Amino acid sequence: MADRNVEVNFNQTLDLNLIDREKARLLKRIRCSNLRFTRRVYHFSLNDNRNLDHLRRKYQLFGFGSRDNVEFICMYGFNTRLAEDVERFRFLRSLPGAYVFVQQYLPVPCGPPPNTADFFDERADELIDQLVRIVFPQNMKSMEKYYRWVSRQYARTFGRLHLGLVDTIFRYNNRQDRGLYIASMANLRRYGPQDGRPGGFADLPRRTKQI
Repeated sequence: MADRNVEVNFNQTLDLNLIDREKARLLKRIRCSNLRFTRRVYHFSLNDNRNLDHLRRKYQLFGFGSRDNVEFICMYGFNTRLAEDVERFRFLRSLPGAYVFVQQYLPVPCGPPPNTADFFDERADELIDQLVRIVFPQNMKSMEKYYRWVSRQYARTFGRLHLGLVDTIFRYNNRQDRGLYIASMANLRRYGPQDGRPGGFADLPRRTKQI
């Protein structure tokens, strides 16, 4: 591929763990492109926060700079906690040229179910404050999907909204829908200990538009 100078879209992502100096050199010669073949983009995945120092060294083999486009596909809603997600996004923000495309975990038939029971800990508010301060130079519309998911998980767990997170969701897009979003959460309630169940949403009226 490098010798033939063809454009390649690695949208199934490359594994940074398998990179060595020679593979990095060859990949830099290949014209890695986005899906429409309109610009040069490298695609990797990062679904947990293990071995981040090791991955940083692998990344440095490419010599990427701030003008490069290096997209990391990050799955959420499977088995990571908020603290781990924040660490993962902060790590990616520190890599020159890197940005995030998030994907929610959707189990296939007979696949493992999501495990988010311990997603929040006692630092939930502090971690969300840290999360919204991690701003990537591009593709923040993708991060908005994650913000909305975290917002609903937070409401289910604590029976209230994290208004700083809500403000971030509507900072740039659909500002007129902020009030509607808050109103759609107005019927939240926390199940009491007598219910023996985690916090959750009460049923919303059918006429209420959900955002």
